[in-house]
Amino acid sequence: MKIPHKILHSIFIAFLTLFCLFGLTIFVLPDFLTPINNFLIYRTGNNQWQDMIYQHKIQPKSKIALILIDEKTLNTYQSEKDAKILTIPKSTYARLIDELENLGVKGIGFDIIFQNPDEYEEIFAQKIINSKNTVIATEKPTQTFEELQKKKDPCLKSGYEKICPLTPREVYKNAKWGFIGHKTNKRIIGYDIKSVPAQKWKMGDKKRKKVDDDFIYTLPLTLVQNEDLPVVETLKKKVRQRAGNKKPLNALEQYMGPPHSYLRISLVDFLKNPEKYKNEIKNAYVLVGESGTIIHDIIQSPVNRQSMPGVESHAHFLDAILQDKFLVLANQEMMFLSYVILSLIFVIIYIFVPNLFSPFIFILSSFATIWIARYLYDQERILVDIFPLLLSVSLLSYPITMIYRFFIVDKQKRRILSSFGRYVSPKVVGMIDTNNIEAQLGGERKKVSILFSDIAGFTTLSEKLDPKDLFVVMTAYLSKMTKILLSQ
Repeated sequence: MKIPHKILHSIFIAFLTLFCLFGLTIFVLPDFLTPINNFLIYRTGNNQWQDMIYQHKIQPKSKIALILIDEKTLNTYQSEKDAKILTIPKSTYARLIDELENLGVKGIGFDIIFQNPDEYEEIFAQKIINSKNTVIATEKPTQTFEELQKKKDPCLKSGYEKICPLTPREVYKNAKWGFIGHKTNKRIIGYDIKSVPAQKWKMGDKKRKKVDDDFIYTLPLTLVQNEDLPVVETLKKKVRQRAGNKKPLNALEQYMGPPHSYLRISLVDFLKNPEKYKNEIKNAYVLVGESGTIIHDIIQSPVNRQSMPGVESHAHFLDAILQDKFLVLANQEMMFLSYVILSLIFVIIYIFVPNLFSPFIFILSSFATIWIARYLYDQERILVDIFPLLLSVSLLSYPITMIYRFFIVDKQKRRILSSFGRYVSPKVVGMIDTNNIEAQLGGERKKVSILFSDIAGFTTLSEKLDPKDLFVVMTAYLSKMTKILLSQ
C-alpha cells in the first residue's frame, strides 16, 4: 500500500528534521536568534520589504519626554578642567527637579548613577526624597566594598565611601533607586536587594515600610510602581516570587517605535526657558540622561538599525507598561511542541504533493510564518523565535524531504518512468509522475477496458515495406488511434 509506506517515510524525515533543528537550536542558533528576530520581526519603516508581508501598527503614544545631557549642556555647566563625564553640579539637577515639578510632571527618572561627590549633593539628595516621584539610577554590583578594598580596586579612591562602583553614594540611601542595566534585547525587571551584599546597607537597620522597599526594580517600572496598572502588578509579583533567587528575572526590551519617537530637549535649553515646554512636559514622565557625550551610552534599535541614546530605551520600556502592550516571549514548551507538529505536517505535505507544487508551498509557508510572527509581535505582543519555525515549515523540512525523496522514495519511480516513456503516451507518463498511477514493477490488478485492433493485410504490407517505412506507418496509425481512445 502506498500510503503507509509514505507515512513511514514522512515520520522518518520528520525525526531527521527535528534532530537537525534541535541540534542547531542547542549549539548554533542562540547566537543568531536575536539578529534574525530583529531582521524579520522588529524591522519596519523606510519601505522595508518586511512591511509588504505585515506592517506594524503599534506606535509610541504615552506622554514621555527626554531631557538630554549633550555636549552643549556639558560645555555650559562644567568647567574646562572637568572631564566630560556628567560631573554637572548637583545644584543644577536640584533646579531641574523644581522646574519639572512646577510644570506638573508625573515622574522624573535619572539615567545617571550619582557617584561623584559634590558640595550640593546633600541638598540634591533631600530634593529627590521630598519630590513627588523621582528615581535615580543604579546598577547591580557583584562585589562588596571589603572585597574591592582587598583587591585595591581603583574605584576606591577618595570620594567613594561605603559603596561599590555602579551604586549611588550613601547620601542617596533614602532615595528611590531604579536599575538601569540592560542589553539590546533583554533587561532585568528587578531583584531582591537583600541578595546583593554590596547594597544591603541601603535598607539600614529599620524595618521595612512596604514590600517594595525590599526590591530594586528596573528604572521605568520604579517610576510607575504605585500606578494602578495590570502590567505593573504582574511584573512586581514576578520579581517578588523570585526573592532570594540569585538569578534575576529578565524581560524583553520594549521597542514601541524607531529612535526619536519621544520629545527630546537639551538640559541647557530647558533650564533657559522651562515655560516654553509647559504643554509638552505637563503630566508627562521625564527621563534624564546623556546623549552624544564621551560616555556614549548608545543602543542600536532593531526597528530600523539606527542608534539612539540608552535613556530612550527606558522611554520605550515605560511606554509599553503605560499602554499595557508589554512584549513577552512565547512559551518555550509550546514552541518546541509546535516545532514537532509543524515539522511532521510539512514533511507529509512535501512527500505527498507533486514536485511541481512543492516550491510554491515552500514560499507560501515561509511568508505565512513571517506574517504570523509579525502579527503576534504587533497585535498580541508575543515574540516567537521565528527562525526555528521557518526551519520547521520550510528552510529545513523542505530540502531534507526533497533530498530524501530524490535519492530514496523516487529512485525506483524515475527508473520506471524512463522505461514507460518509450511505450506509452506522455499523458500516461504524467499521470504516473503525479501519483495518479502507481508505477511499480510487477504491476497491479485493476478493471480496465481494452481495445484490440487488427490491421487488414498487415502481413502482406510488412513483407513489401522497408522496416523504416513500416515504422513510420505504424507510428502514424498508433498516434491517431491513441488520440481517439484518449478522447473517449
